[in-house]
Amino acid sequence: NLNNLNNRNRFTIFTGGKLEWRKGQDIVVGALKELIGHLAPEVDWHVVAAWHTDYEQFFAGLDSAGHVNGLPTSARSVDVAAWLERSGLPRGSFTLLEPSSGAAVAAAA
Repeated sequence: NLNNLNNRNRFTIFTGGKLEWRKGQDIVVGALKELIGHLAPEVDWHVVAAWHTDYEQFFAGLDSAGHVNGLPTSARSVDVAAWLERSGLPRGSFTLLEPSSGAAVAAAA
């Protein structure tokens, strides 16, 4: 829910793109996990992710560097959320945006 993002004490990071190894989402997850757990736990860290793909075969390799725990079971937001939690991000430390087409974004502007 984007209404929950209007918090002045929160440091929000946006990341977008296809969910795949070469885009570095595993690095984002690993970095946020370190920030929350060790480097700056006093900050209310939050990541807003627009990670979408129709091709789950691109997940291969996301777990190869050890920043995350396994792979998402599908590209559905509920499965990506479970993967983020399994990888060490607390529930509430991320928001997953649903996919939308370019035409839908233009119509909303």
